[in-house]
Amino acid sequence: MGVLRRVLLKSKDTDDRIELSDTHFTFPKRKYGTQQKQIGQGVSGFVHLYQNEKSNTFYAVKSFEKKNLKDIDEIKSIKKEIDIHNRINNGPHIVKLIDSFKIKTNSKFFIIMQYLPLNLLDLYLKYGSLMPISYRLCFFKQIVLGIAFMHNQNIAHRDIKLENCCVDNNGNVKLIDFGSSTIGDIGYGIAGSPSYSSPEIHNSLKYNSIKCDIWSLGIVLINMFYASKQKWNTCRYDDEIFLYYQNNSSIDNAVRFLNKNDTNNDKEYTSQKTLIDDIILQLLSIDVNTRISIQKLLENKWFKETECCYPDNDLYKAYHNHSQFV
Repeated sequence: MGVLRRVLLKSKDTDDRIELSDTHFTFPKRKYGTQQKQIGQGVSGFVHLYQNEKSNTFYAVKSFEKKNLKDIDEIKSIKKEIDIHNRINNGPHIVKLIDSFKIKTNSKFFIIMQYLPLNLLDLYLKYGSLMPISYRLCFFKQIVLGIAFMHNQNIAHRDIKLENCCVDNNGNVKLIDFGSSTIGDIGYGIAGSPSYSSPEIHNSLKYNSIKCDIWSLGIVLINMFYASKQKWNTCRYDDEIFLYYQNNSSIDNAVRFLNKNDTNNDKEYTSQKTLIDDIILQLLSIDVNTRISIQKLLENKWFKETECCYPDNDLYKAYHNHSQFV
């Protein structure tokens, strides 16, 4: 149960030393409890709910099983995810990393995180347009603030989607799953979920990961404001609906259902629609050179005036009672 040593691996082909974490003989149940159920699956491992019954504390535990510990690339991928999470751990709207370690006896690696009871996809499927637009836009603003923090640390998420935007017990958004994230703006290969991924991820070998995140935010905003989805399935050149949008970029060609909002939100919907449509089209610009940057989005008048109850705001726990939906 006790800590044995620091795990340090060195590749024959590089001078990089890969420090993973402390090593345990078995999973430390006294500290983190026992496994209850699977609650998710990231790009790099499974996530289970653990409960320490003595303290009645819950944890989200991500596990990786690597049978070949001599595969330095696999070890590096785990280390990179932990390293990225550590770099952004104190940022706003980022799930908290509590611990990470390797089990000596079965070659498993674990990441212990703050437990979050649900994600925005859960809310989307349950409430949809019944949730006030102001709440949905508040959620979106929190997502943007979290991504902006990551970009300021020169880190791209590369898998932004409703499932990876979780909500804590107070209704505040926390970004999760950094298995696809990159340090720096250069990305290679397929990453993220097809319906949220940008055109360049699908159609280029090399691309700007930061700008890919911006595209994904556009898909999220369609989900949050319209309680709908984009019209195309993927941004591939064999998707005829996407090709039509590429040649005729308009909100009518981007959003599957434009009038899905609840009648109780008609006034709010009408007052916001023109401004938000413009933002969506800037986020979903095919040309990465004209796609809006995260900084320009933060400086946008509509975005700045969107009322939000994130923790540093005086409206926190006063204006939006998101906890009623948790």
